[in-house]
Amino acid sequence: CVTPNVLSLPSEPSALLWFRRCGAAALWRRQPELYSACSAGSRFCEDQYRLDIRHDCARSGTLCESAEQLEELERILLAFAFHSPCVGYCQGMSTIVVTLLKFCGSSGHHSSKEISHEELSFFLLVHVVHVLFPTFFGSHLSGINEAHVLFVTVLEKTEPNVCKKIEALALEQ
Repeated sequence: CVTPNVLSLPSEPSALLWFRRCGAAALWRRQPELYSACSAGSRFCEDQYRLDIRHDCARSGTLCESAEQLEELERILLAFAFHSPCVGYCQGMSTIVVTLLKFCGSSGHHSSKEISHEELSFFLLVHVVHVLFPTFFGSHLSGINEAHVLFVTVLEKTEPNVCKKIEALALEQ
């Protein structure tokens, strides 16, 4: 797991550092109005997605710290669904966005007059879905399936007793 070492990089808040270094800032520089445009356009897909988002949050235990954060979460996910209609909204995206909102909006992590923490979270989500994990979201979920097969293969080789226990638990259900 790679984590930012904030102590060694005191000159730039860590959320902005990740935004710039991962490549999400390049998209923002090319299309600075993208989030606003997608937010405005997302009103056409709001009703069903809003229900899905709230249901997914309740089911997965995704915790929004306030009504304001839930509204930010919904705006980002609706804007993303409008931006990426081939992907839309997938279960679990709410967990990713809440994590991004907390990281980008928490004290000391973001201090830019150029871009809001909500926009920052949106552009990072676009980058995560389309650049870092392009096959994990969408209709086929091939990346998730491949990652699952790899995980099971590694687990069988490194922890056979754990695999046997998982199989026994699955048979009991």
